[in-house]
Order: sequence, then C-alpha cells, then structure tokens
Amino acid sequence: MTLYEYSPLRFGYIRVFRLLPAVDHGSVLWGDFTLLNLHYVTRVKANEVDDRPPSRSPANYEALSYAWGKEDKPRVLSTSSGTIAITESLFSGLTRLRKTDVERFIWADAICINQVDLEEKESQIGMMADIYSLAARVICDLGEATDDGDFEAMKVMKSARTDWAWTIEARAECRVALLQLLTRPWFGRLWVVQEFFLASRVALLLGRECFDWKSLMTALLRTTDRTNAGTVMQNWPYLSLCTQRYKHDQEFTREPLITNIQRYSYRKVGNPRDRYFALLAMSSDAFLGELAPDYRSPISVIIRRFGRHFLTASEGIKALCVAGIHGVTCDNCSQGKCDNCLPSWMPNFTRVGFRRHPLLMDDRFLACGPVSARLQIDHRGDHLRLIGAYVDRVTNVLVSDDDDLPNPVTMCREAIEFFLCTDDPDSRNMRYPYTRQPKIDAAWQTICHHGSPGTASADLTSSLDRGFRYFHRSLLASTGKKSKSVPEAQNPDDLQAQSVFFKAFSGKSR
Repeated sequence: MTLYEYSPLRFGYIRVFRLLPAVDHGSVLWGDFTLLNLHYVTRVKANEVDDRPPSRSPANYEALSYAWGKEDKPRVLSTSSGTIAITESLFSGLTRLRKTDVERFIWADAICINQVDLEEKESQIGMMADIYSLAARVICDLGEATDDGDFEAMKVMKSARTDWAWTIEARAECRVALLQLLTRPWFGRLWVVQEFFLASRVALLLGRECFDWKSLMTALLRTTDRTNAGTVMQNWPYLSLCTQRYKHDQEFTREPLITNIQRYSYRKVGNPRDRYFALLAMSSDAFLGELAPDYRSPISVIIRRFGRHFLTASEGIKALCVAGIHGVTCDNCSQGKCDNCLPSWMPNFTRVGFRRHPLLMDDRFLACGPVSARLQIDHRGDHLRLIGAYVDRVTNVLVSDDDDLPNPVTMCREAIEFFLCTDDPDSRNMRYPYTRQPKIDAAWQTICHHGSPGTASADLTSSLDRGFRYFHRSLLASTGKKSKSVPEAQNPDDLQAQSVFFKAFSGKSR
C-alpha cells in the first residue's frame, strides 16, 4: 500500500485520528484523519470532570501522552489514503486504546503532526497549550502490564482512595510495586510534564486499565516512608507533577520558562532544543514571539536567543547563577573559538540534569530578598554588562567547635543520602554538577571538611586526610566503640565501598 501523504494544515486546525474498532486485538490498526478547528472546541469545565469516556465526536478527542521510545518505526498504521510507519510504543498504546464496538478520536503528536514538515511542527507545538487543555481527556500511557508487580500496582491504585485498612506488611508490598511502576519511561520524559499539567482531565493507562491520576498520587503518599530519603526521591518525578498541577488548578498561575526548565532539568528529551520548547505551553512567557519553537536554526542560535531573554528578563539573576556550569565550548570544539561556542555568562540548558537533586532547586542567592538585575547584552551578543555593589571580602571561615557538630553518624548518612539519592536512578555514578567531581567524593569531602577544624590547607589531599581521621575518631566516640585499625583516607567510588565504610565504622550496614 502507498505511504500516507500529509496535506497542509490551515491556521488553527489540528488533525485528529479516528481509530476504528476491532474485535481482534491483533488485527491491523485502521482509521482516518479528521481536521478540527480548535476555535470551535469547548473547554471541559471543572464540574464536568469525571471518569466517563468522552462522547464520540472529533471535538471530544482524547490526547495521548506517551514515551516515544526507540526511534525505529517497525509498525504500521493503515488509512484509506495510505500507511504510516509508527514506533512500537505508539502501536502498543493505540492497540490497547482501541475499542471492540465503537470508534475513538485520538490526538497523538507523532501521527497528527507532519514530523518532516518543520514549519508545521513549529506551528503545532506553538498550539500545544490549546491542544492539551481542550482535549476531553489526556491519557498518559504507562505501557503494557507485564508482570505480577504491575497487576499489584493496579490493585493498589483501585483501592487507594477507598480502602484505608492497610497493614504495615501490605503497605510495604504495595510500595515495592508502585516504585517499580515509577521506573517506566513515561515518568522520565520531559514532554509529558506540560501534557499532564495542561489537561482538564487526566487518566493513567496501564495495560488496558485506566485510572484517575489522583489514585496513583494517593497510593504513593500512603505508602511512602517519609523517613527514608531514597523512597521520597523515587516518588519525586510523579509527586512533583501532582504538586504543580494542584497549584495551577487552585491559583491559575504559571511559572516563567526558566523556572520550569530548572525544575525539570533531570528529565529526558530526544532533541536538545526541546529543553526549551517542551515546557513553553505551560510557562507564563510562552506568548513572546522570540521564544517560538524553532527547528531550523542552529542549536547555538536557540541557546543565545533564549539565554538573552532569560538574562534581560526579571529572572536575570537566576539565569546568571547557572551560567558556565557546563563550560563555554561546544561539542565540536575544545578551544572555545568557533561560532557555536558560548560566552561563559550564557546559560546553556540543553545539557541534561545540571540540577538533579530537588534540594538544589531552590535559589540560595536571595538572602536580602528578591531583586531585579540590571543586565545589558551588546548587539553582537558577546559581552554582558551588569551593575553590582561591592559589599565586603571574606577573610576567614568560622569552624564549629567539636561540641557544636552534629552526630557524626547522622551527618554521614544525611550527606550520603543528599548526594546519592536523586530522582534519576541512572545518576548515581554521575558527577556533582557544581564541582564536577564524583558524587561520592563530594559526599566524603563534605563530611570530612565540615567536621575537621583547621582544614584550610591548600593541599586538599592532606586536608581530607586530617578530616577523615577526625571524623573517624568522632564516629567511634559517638557509637561507644573502641578504636580499630583505620585505613588511610580514601575516596570510595561505588556503593559497595560506601557500605563497607558504614559497616566497619558504625557497626551498621547500608
């Protein structure tokens, strides 16, 4: 069969796919596109929000939020005008959404936007706020239900908002199933943030079962061990979405784009420039023409364009705070002299996860309250001018007395959890963004330097040696253990070494 050829869209129109029913779930996916003018679509009101499926009309389309997965497209979607190659993840989602008796109107970006027409892609992405907010429902596809853990998670979500008689043992079992569910790709993607945020109604699709988004939130809150930082961090990707959605629903406010970019910097995208575009629709400054989606200009142009906006807007200090973290050179140059290289003061948000830990997301440079920066960029975009005030010079750093230090065991555990417990399970071996050193090294350095008087030596290794020995003596004293043979200071580079350290010096294993 011939390939489907997209026709140009008129302004304000979108394509909606009419998914035809099939009794056999293994039969060919079949349907056709319908053009819809969003100007005539009525927004779902708050008192109309329920769990009933939308009525069968193109204007009551459902928007599909899903993780694209691998780029190859081994599956086929058939229409009367030709076939469309689609990814395995989209094929799976449409197959599970397909009814046996009635048609269904679906909007999915991969097929409803002509992906090879960059002009159309830019225009449609600029309409995302309307596409998702006007949808009768946004369905967040978490994927197939493949094992007992998935079915346990389904059972938990079904009962979370009605059954309060959970035993401690049952709660622990439920927690394992839910945390396993949170490792699915959907929870780590950046695009799904605004899709979840903007929707009037949201349903979570696991296997062929749909759940209200609040069911998962309630289940997580009821099973979370709030004394375990690791558990809290694992819940963070979803609970942070719920928090922002509640805030938006109650206050009808939107954060600036730079705030959203920093808040969700740990999430993944396929195209680096999507770090700017994927959150535009939910941001307060999305209406500005200079921030329109652009898939044709070089990435360096995009970075400079958005960077200029961030620096000259009211959030300029926040942008300057993160500038230079990833260096001034581009990926193709090590000298910092080619056209794609950035000035040291230009923030580059195309790199993933410069703030992976939620506790690092709050700005610590506003001790005197919020202030407006006076920044100017020259016409070429190479030089930044700013006005500041000289306050004073730091001449000495006060070191706490031994009696003022926290319990070494507690301090050690808190430092390790702070640096290593993040919302990204792949980030344990990454470097601490502010110093570019391994995270475990940053943890030990924090413990040793904080607890060691007189460690202002220029010789960092010697300083850490003294700090390590001091920390060890304090640790033994706090646990009431006699001194043992102590190895020389070392920088453990994996969790096994961390566990050995805890077991040897505190008598407890991690």
